[in-house]
Amino acid sequence: MTGKMIVIKNKNTVMAVINASTLRRAKSHNEQMSSIRATVENCEDGFVFYSFIDY
Repeated sequence: MTGKMIVIKNKNTVMAVINASTLRRAKSHNEQMSSIRATVENCEDGFVFYSFIDY
């Protein structure tokens, strides 16, 4: 199984992992961003890192 995961981190804590194929299925960039934003809003205040990892 190969693909990309988006890892959202707050400081050194992993807050969420989003499967990139889920975002690709979104119809528009706005839908992609809203799904990321919904996840990020659950994070506490702090710097949020986005990174892509292979799996």
